[in-house]
Amino acid sequence: LIGETADDENNKPVKPQRTHWDMLLERRSIEELEVVLNEQLTAYREGRLRPEGSYRKG
Repeated sequence: LIGETADDENNKPVKPQRTHWDMLLERRSIEELEVVLNEQLTAYREGRLRPEGSYRKG
C-alpha cells in the first residue's frame, strides 16, 4: 500500500508456532489428557475401537 515499505513487513512481531500439543493444553489439563489416554488404551486393549480408517469415513 501507499507509504508501506518492505521493511514494515519484516518488522512485524513473529508469533511462536503452536503445535497440536500446545492447542491440546489450551483446552485440557495434563490430568484430563491422562484420563482420556487411559480410556483409549483400555478400549484398544479390549478391542472396542473401530477398525483403522473408519474414524474419518462418513
